[in-house]
Amino acid sequence: MKIKNLVLCRGDGKGYARLRIVGSAGRDVAVEAALEDGSSIPTLWLKESDPASDVVGVLVFPLLDDVTLFVRVVQRGGDEPLCAMRLPAGKLKWLSRLNYRLRPSLCVALRGTDERSVDRLRLSLVMCMPDGEEGVWRIAAESRSLGSQPRFSAWDGVGHALQIDPIFFEDQCIPDGTVEGVRRRMVVSVRVPAATGGLFVVAEDETGAALPAMLGFDKAAFFGELHRALRRVRNAADEDDYRAWRESRKMEGLSGSRLDPEVSLSPLVSIVVPCYRVNERYFEEMLESVLAQSYVRWELVLVDSESESSKVPGIVERIADDRITVVPLRDNLGIVGNTNAGIQHARGEYVAFLDYDDVLEPNALEAYVQAIAEHPDAGLLYCDEDSFEVGGAFRNPVFKTDFNRDLLYSHNCITHWLMVRKDVLAETGLSDDEVNGAQDYDLSLRVSETGREIVHVPHMLYHWRVHGESTAGDNLGSKPYAHQAGKIALRRHFDRRGIPVSVEDGDGPFVYRVRYQLPDPQPSVEILIPSKDHVDVLDRCVRSILEKSAYGNYRITVIENNSMEDETFAYYRELEARSDRVRVIEWPHGFNYAKIMNFGAASTDADLLLLLNNDTEVIAPDFIEEMAGYLQRPEVGIVGAKLLYYDGLVQHAGMLIGPDGTVVHVNQNVPDAQGCYLGRSVRPGNFSSVTGACQMVKRTVFEEVGGYSEEFAVGYNDADFCCKVSAAGYSVTFTPYAKLYHNEFVSRGREEGDPSKMQRWLRERALMQEKWPQFFEQGDPFSNPNLDRDSLYFALPSPEDARR
Repeated sequence: MKIKNLVLCRGDGKGYARLRIVGSAGRDVAVEAALEDGSSIPTLWLKESDPASDVVGVLVFPLLDDVTLFVRVVQRGGDEPLCAMRLPAGKLKWLSRLNYRLRPSLCVALRGTDERSVDRLRLSLVMCMPDGEEGVWRIAAESRSLGSQPRFSAWDGVGHALQIDPIFFEDQCIPDGTVEGVRRRMVVSVRVPAATGGLFVVAEDETGAALPAMLGFDKAAFFGELHRALRRVRNAADEDDYRAWRESRKMEGLSGSRLDPEVSLSPLVSIVVPCYRVNERYFEEMLESVLAQSYVRWELVLVDSESESSKVPGIVERIADDRITVVPLRDNLGIVGNTNAGIQHARGEYVAFLDYDDVLEPNALEAYVQAIAEHPDAGLLYCDEDSFEVGGAFRNPVFKTDFNRDLLYSHNCITHWLMVRKDVLAETGLSDDEVNGAQDYDLSLRVSETGREIVHVPHMLYHWRVHGESTAGDNLGSKPYAHQAGKIALRRHFDRRGIPVSVEDGDGPFVYRVRYQLPDPQPSVEILIPSKDHVDVLDRCVRSILEKSAYGNYRITVIENNSMEDETFAYYRELEARSDRVRVIEWPHGFNYAKIMNFGAASTDADLLLLLNNDTEVIAPDFIEEMAGYLQRPEVGIVGAKLLYYDGLVQHAGMLIGPDGTVVHVNQNVPDAQGCYLGRSVRPGNFSSVTGACQMVKRTVFEEVGGYSEEFAVGYNDADFCCKVSAAGYSVTFTPYAKLYHNEFVSRGREEGDPSKMQRWLRERALMQEKWPQFFEQGDPFSNPNLDRDSLYFALPSPEDARR
């Protein structure tokens, strides 16, 4: 008996060999493959021939990295090989290329043979994502047999078996247009070492109803998929994208930032620049950028604290522009004292603050005056900014949101170019030496207390120079005292507001974490959980709250809605007997999430309502305290939590309204610890919406806005509710410190898989667009108009889109 290779080719991470087993007529044999040490590797043997003749079939095997395979024929049920064939990796590659050249039609017919059988499981990659030293790979398995129970195993790029723990987090039946009309789709997630150099997954149906399947990624495909995953989630900080964006925008003349000819406003703007031991080149470049301003009603106040050795007076004298004033100081008063001296000499209606080594775009002042004309109550203005080095490229673009109070409480997200009305400075008072190095942060916090409008000018107008003595790029080493000064400024801000907090170090330089102190007694919290069957899912949710939460003043209300299984009602009785913190109430009508939540809210007089999906599970034991803390601030109406899939990737970290004409989760499917653009996945911040899967709201606010809008039966009700709360003057806050798992789609499935659900989703989307058109027409205020409006990751548009 011997093996004859009829044709061989490679494709999609797998090899295909059509083999004849000469002398096997009448024998029940199988073909498999092994490594040189004898260990088996995953294969599929697709037998073609009649048992009376020599066995012919196709062997499907993984394309391992530079590994010689041994193809073996064994008697089915036996171990000893009847014959074998050696297949070196190099030979496999050139044989495949030769066959594609000489026998292309045979290769095309052979490639993908295993994927053509309707009785076989079908595997496909949903997505992958690097996460530290591991990669998360989500695999979909589809079967025509609705009772299939696939078992998964995996091997690395050199044929070694991997220890995997598949996580099942999606399982539903979806229409497929066949005679049967439906197929089952299951999604699993596996974590594998990122350095495996390949991944080969085999799924076998434990019921035997479906044939096994293999999904393969050779070394090139494996790393290619991981690279593409990173490219999909890239953001505006990508240097290549930003370089292309700058070129496409022609930064010397930003469109949309010119002063409207009909605007008669022409305020005098005082630009205050503290100067101490200046680098002459940097100083002159700053001066040139001010002198180049297209808006001419400005004065430049140079506070010179270097006394006799200063170069500043001589440079100014050469320029001979009477709009420039030098304020000499006998002593260096520090950055705060020098800045305050400049403010006292400023004559303008507005005061702007500029570092001596940074530069402005030529139309920076013009853009600000235009913004003042559009926002006459503006107390503070700021713009987008980037960083640059001497002779280097512009990088690290900071495309900011509209005023984002909770992000400001995490770090100074305003920074540059700070301009404040002079009369507002009189109201706030000036900073003192205790916040030396964080005086701009202190000033922004002070202005935020006045109620005056804080205006974002969405143009890249300020360029922050990077050098050894600058804090650009969060360079803590240049001014270590500045980080501590920022903590002091933030703590004093809350003291002035009368809100008890502790301010701690955050996840990096100049980043802080605010912990809110709850009153005694604690506010009462009603946790509202809608439920229909799925007892195992509900039990994980409720048990995680009862066992993990240490909060003392909460109650769980399960809202029963049309369950069909006796097991469910038995569980309800057992649950109420188990804990006096749990009650079950019944909504006897059809499913309408908004009505169910309104019904639950009307049944309680608790201070705070926590709307929670039954498919969630607590991770952070203090999640209630964390969410309730934000609601101690009078301006906060809703707080949303950070939700993770069970494989550790982000499901929810805030939502934007408008991308692709819908409502989207930002930074979805990135690792939990990944900060993403401007740290928005790991730092608190304001958003237009947070998911209703875990949403805490003041009961008074819930009642003030009329609760959930009941025309949104299933979709968009959470986003609509957030819009109503925002329109009433409250903020919507996301906190990453309240953390839960969310097994999305486990209860109700995806709309895409059900035509009736999809039609309902489209109707509700149209209603959302009609009700809140500003988000879809103007963009979400918690993104940035320079960014790709359809990006979930705050990426820049393509150069073609940017020119539109």
